[in-house]
Amino acid sequence: MNLDARLKELGLDANAQLRSATPHFKIREVFHSDTAEAKGIYNVPDASKLTIVLFNAERLAENVLEPLRNAFGVCKVSSWYRSEALNATIPGASATSSHMTGEAADVLFNALPGARIQEAFLWFLRPSAPKMDQVILERRGEHTVWLHLGCGSKMRGQLLLSPRGGGYFPFTGNQWQIDELMEGIG
Repeated sequence: MNLDARLKELGLDANAQLRSATPHFKIREVFHSDTAEAKGIYNVPDASKLTIVLFNAERLAENVLEPLRNAFGVCKVSSWYRSEALNATIPGASATSSHMTGEAADVLFNALPGARIQEAFLWFLRPSAPKMDQVILERRGEHTVWLHLGCGSKMRGQLLLSPRGGGYFPFTGNQWQIDELMEGIG
């Protein structure tokens, strides 16, 4: 059964906006996962968790994703909600990942050059920026860079970098840290 049919069974329209304040983010985006589809993993929470996951996703979209999109243009959510089964297949994913409650999303800026991705990361340093749990500038492979955005109950205010080799390092405000991570990205 495809994602739209699963959501319909739960009484949800996959094409509906999360909230009127988030016109660019749809319910389908919260639960869609290329990895889940490829591995045949059901990536929709059961009815007992659905309400809280949607509440968290709406809060993240309204307070973080929509303002980020308004500032930088089109961004694609590549990973938002993750079921426990899906999360277990993600290399390096924490067993307590905020993705499992809808409080985190990974965002790609395919159309942005590397300098704009850096600018999007640094955007969270502004005094008027949304309060965050984590903002992580992550890189895997030669050309894949994304922002992990977490906004939930922890609210640690962490700005981290995760280079190609893995691991997480605090961003200390030094531009060279970003330059090193972004080396070779257009």
